[in-house]
Amino acid sequence: MQKIKDAITPFKKPLIILLIFGVFFIIVKGIIPAVNEKNAAKTPIVKIEAKNDKTYKNGAKITASDFEVKGIHKDGKKTSLRPKDFEVSKTAPAKIGKFTTVTLSLKTDKTISCKVNVKNERKKVETFACGNPKMDSVKAVLYSNGELCFEGKGDIVQYESGSYPWQQYSGDTVIQSVSFGKGVNPESLDYTFANMTNITYVDAIPSSVQSLCGTFIGDTALKETPDVSNCKNLLDMSKTYQESGIEKAVAIPESVRNADSCFENCTEIQIAPDMSKATGLISAKAMFSGCKKIAKLSLAPNVEDIENICRNCINLKEMPEIPETVKNMDSAFYGNTRLKKVTNIPQNVEKASSCFNGCTKLEGMLWIDANPKEYSGFLGDAVTATTLDLQGNSKMLDVLANTAEDNLNITVNGKQPEDITPYSDVVIEEDSDNAE
Repeated sequence: MQKIKDAITPFKKPLIILLIFGVFFIIVKGIIPAVNEKNAAKTPIVKIEAKNDKTYKNGAKITASDFEVKGIHKDGKKTSLRPKDFEVSKTAPAKIGKFTTVTLSLKTDKTISCKVNVKNERKKVETFACGNPKMDSVKAVLYSNGELCFEGKGDIVQYESGSYPWQQYSGDTVIQSVSFGKGVNPESLDYTFANMTNITYVDAIPSSVQSLCGTFIGDTALKETPDVSNCKNLLDMSKTYQESGIEKAVAIPESVRNADSCFENCTEIQIAPDMSKATGLISAKAMFSGCKKIAKLSLAPNVEDIENICRNCINLKEMPEIPETVKNMDSAFYGNTRLKKVTNIPQNVEKASSCFNGCTKLEGMLWIDANPKEYSGFLGDAVTATTLDLQGNSKMLDVLANTAEDNLNITVNGKQPEDITPYSDVVIEEDSDNAE
């Protein structure tokens, strides 16, 4: 034992000095900050600040523990916050762009928050020249996060459906999202992303676009329509989302004139887009045909052609108000087996063949002012167990009722229809204003 004491005697003073420095270090680095934080915590937090130096790959998860967060108290002092003290607004990196903007907010007071831009891993994988008239003026750049970004200045060249170079790309990186740089101003995006079944997100459509014919046909992974609110010159939305996976749709712009088959066979959409401001929309043939989950919708105020618009919409329960401008209602509600509530057939309707064919549950009163020249099967196989009364200013109420072929459930002004069947048997006087 004495030997050990003798051996450490020369080191006694250095060890004491080292011990003193160690205690001092613990006090400076540990105890004092802890005391300061404890004292600071006595006043309320008025702000928070945060940083995150991580880079996130596509599919990675953003968690609260990834952030270094400080609470700034009323007295100006700062304390470190634990992940359980705050929450993050996003748990996945953005589908487009270099950064993901994440909002962090205190759980005890969500009005106290801050924003942090975290990095997305985004490396160039492939480049497709696609400018018009100069191919190199615009390039579609595919990044490692699955983003196809159109960069450059000017218009985009148009190909035949299925022939766009990114549609034929067979590399390892799957195209999952689409974005447009500020200088890219395409006039047409017809069929540009048709049958690209892995696309899940599309950024706002450039304001220069005039046509979206068939743009997203068959894009089964696309659940929400892109923003088109800035497309003031958009005219054609025919077949835009036909047979896609759309569940939620933005409003149809005022300028659109043609929306034929726009959402045809979009079997997951439940709420039809707002068309109240789509004053330019004239043709909406088969616009929602085969949308089996739609339960209610309204029509554009000046639409003229709604042939097949809601054909086989088997969950539609209410017939929308039909604008006075409508001329063609052929098969408009064909096969809508849950349709009950009916509204009106305005006077300008010229075609109404099979309009309610197979609508077995129609009930109440249907007001008809029109004298259509084409009306075969108007009420064919309809009103099988309910009752429907036809009323209105039409001179063809009996003719239209008889298209149901001796269906006793259908009356005209509360009575069984007279046996008048052909259009030629009804005298239809031309309106004096139209005759001129």
